[in-house]
Amino acid sequence: RASEPASLPHWREDAQLAPEAWLERERARLLRGDRPGAVQSLRQFQHKNPSRKVPDDLVRLLAG
Repeated sequence: RASEPASLPHWREDAQLAPEAWLERERARLLRGDRPGAVQSLRQFQHKNPSRKVPDDLVRLLAG
């Protein structure tokens, strides 16, 4: 169906993105209803970028 948005790559592939693009990808996952993928990606983001603060709009994903 041409009207459906293109699916996103597997969340593990988000690690190839620059940090800001990675965070935008997580937001895109949420908009598409992929909360589990966004949570996994964000956990991976924290692991790869331990000194970087998670933005306020995404930190709620880590609460559960």
